Amino acid sequence: MASNNNPFNPPSDSELAEAFRLFDKEGTGRISKQDIGSVLRSLGQNPTQGELQDMIEAIGGSADGTLDQASFEQKMSGTVNSAETKEEILEVFRVFDKTGEGLISVTDLRHLMKCLGQNMREEELDEIIRGEANVNDNGFVDYANFIDALMKG
Repeated sequence: MASNNNPFNPPSDSELAEAFRLFDKEGTGRISKQDIGSVLRSLGQNPTQGELQDMIEAIGGSADGTLDQASFEQKMSGTVNSAETKEEILEVFRVFDKTGEGLISVTDLRHLMKCLGQNMREEELDEIIRGEANVNDNGFVDYANFIDALMKG
């Protein structure tokens, strides 16, 4: 399955479709609403039980407890990562901001990227940090700018 290595960008429509097909074991174009959590986790998301329940209720579906692919993709494209707003992400980064200046070390950035629900290889982390993190001469990153760059994606 394609990998969405940016923890701040929701999966693309093609990634949603591919994940859906993996859980549509019978090829009917439908999955159980109870499989939504597994589909999202396969995409690198980590919704809480409460968030999953809210999604299931919002999505609706048929009386038999299944959901068709088109409905899934339509609903999920707007709800994946909805809990990870920029402000919530900034709050996580602020914990590592020892001086309150909006900067974190590259070491802390690597740790956060690993903890944000992504299973990234070291090479992928290096690529994201090289491409998106403006590391200053002291080895620190302005995390608000970094988050903005990743969310634009």
